[in-house]
Amino acid sequence: MIVDNPMQGYYLVGNNRFDNKTMAFIEATKIKKDVRWIFHDNVWSKFSTDKIIHTPLKDLYKIRAQQLRDKYNYLILCYSGGSDSWTILNTCIENNIFIDELYIRWPLKAIKGSKLIYTPNTSDMSAANSLSEWDFVIEKDIEWVRQVSPKTKITIYDWTEDATIELTETEFYITNHFISLWNIKRFVTQGNLEKKMLDIGKKVAVIFGIDKPLVSVEDDGCYMYFSDNAVGLAFADGWRESKVEYFYWTPDMPEIVVAQAQAVAATFADVAAKVAYNKKLFDIIISGRMRFNGRMHVNCRYYNDLVKSVCFRDYDISKFQCDKPTSILYSEKENWAQFLPEYKRALDSWLWHLDSYFKLIDTKFLDVRNNIVHSLKPMISKKYKIYDWPNLK
Repeated sequence: MIVDNPMQGYYLVGNNRFDNKTMAFIEATKIKKDVRWIFHDNVWSKFSTDKIIHTPLKDLYKIRAQQLRDKYNYLILCYSGGSDSWTILNTCIENNIFIDELYIRWPLKAIKGSKLIYTPNTSDMSAANSLSEWDFVIEKDIEWVRQVSPKTKITIYDWTEDATIELTETEFYITNHFISLWNIKRFVTQGNLEKKMLDIGKKVAVIFGIDKPLVSVEDDGCYMYFSDNAVGLAFADGWRESKVEYFYWTPDMPEIVVAQAQAVAATFADVAAKVAYNKKLFDIIISGRMRFNGRMHVNCRYYNDLVKSVCFRDYDISKFQCDKPTSILYSEKENWAQFLPEYKRALDSWLWHLDSYFKLIDTKFLDVRNNIVHSLKPMISKKYKIYDWPNLK
């Protein structure tokens, strides 16, 4: 089954278009072709170094939030507590732009169950300690929202109940990249309030804070690009009646991510003028390369914190937040669930789907480490020059 997800872009194998990444890789393997990912190229290509955006980012965020409020009857913000979604929430609160519902996907069974599952702490910053973000970030944010926006409904969806049910083929094809069992089950279910609003004919938007700008350095300047790694996290139009809206990476207001990328590039240019970094180190940092031999690179957190300080100035980067997982399929975030007996049936079903399709895909399209497939390889878009940096050698 191929799900039409236009918001997520599409894949080209020769002249054939695929909306599902797995099917694109299978076809490319069969006919021995490469795969290209097309993500609104006609929109981003209109910007260049000649079009520096001077509007402050906070103003752009406000315009985008109002754009969504004017377009839909009911706004649902998918909230994680990170800088992306927090900035959206804070923008709306500061500007009296009402968010109807805050939707938090969290394994409540884990945080309400035995403390043997995890011990809340702020000393462990690895992805394996992600459950601690509930205790030190999300609970506090929920109380804040209840005080400043009491009419906003807060929904906490426990995906662990759905994770005990065998995976269906339809579910497997809903996402393009984040095809771990836990991510599929986490995002596959619509909220009750979302269904109710749709049933009475309301226009509903599900807002995702995707994503921080990706910037690379070439000899002639800085370039912006996109990765389907991030885009593939949200499940778009073809699956649900609601409209999935990416707040930052949106063709409806492309100025946002371009302005973010230009601001990041300018910041690095300023740093480069003052600090004797070599070009190789800068390539590593600002290309956003997060993993080397399956491990988080030391520069990843530096890069993310620097981008947050540029693009999300009101966000407190000292807030507790764990690193991203090093594997898509076997994420450290869900290590606690891997061996619990109630998930065995769903895990077996999921592994059967992986085996059935991965054996049809050339390994060049797979992230393989020590003979274990950790994900489909992420695809990147075209690169768009957004900042001149001729003196970087």
